[in-house]
Amino acid sequence: LLKVIPSSLQFSLSDKVATQDQASTMKSLAEQLKTQAGVDDVSYGQDWVKAYSSLVIGIRSAVGLLILAIGGAALFVISNVIRQSIHQRRDAIEVLELVGATASFIRKPFLKEGALLSLISGGLALGSSLMLFSWLQKSLANQLQFFQLASNIHFFSAGQSLMILGLSTVLGLFASYLCLRSLNDGWAASQRVNDRG
Repeated sequence: LLKVIPSSLQFSLSDKVATQDQASTMKSLAEQLKTQAGVDDVSYGQDWVKAYSSLVIGIRSAVGLLILAIGGAALFVISNVIRQSIHQRRDAIEVLELVGATASFIRKPFLKEGALLSLISGGLALGSSLMLFSWLQKSLANQLQFFQLASNIHFFSAGQSLMILGLSTVLGLFASYLCLRSLNDGWAASQRVNDRG
């Protein structure tokens, strides 16, 4: 009976192969094996791999769009907060303009405020995301183990988290700068004249 069953070999990819290269590597390996003598058929779940690759590409595109949307929303919110802060301190800005304060002297506190707000927001977002990730990972522990996904799903590394916080801070600085371009050119005094007129 064992003579009727054809001999078979089973291969697995090395952990050193990058995730994005696994599909192409498997396809290339399958084509090479088909040319070997004594090989009748090579199967590596071609249809499943194609569907999985399409799913990964779709998820990456969706994540990219989500990041752009969140970045735009953050830019809008921080700009509004800084703009409101500027209007609340209009009297102090007018005094500084009248005594000849430099642009950098007037703008620095607002730039620092925007950067600090973004840094705190980024930290809170990372912390809440980590808690949600841990909760989902524990809730889906059995399913992840069944599909062998647990070893491939990780939260951001320390380096990636620092990079996210850095980008968040830069975004806050940029949003603040957009609101501060008109400062130290008589903005506060002109606003007071407009209010009186």
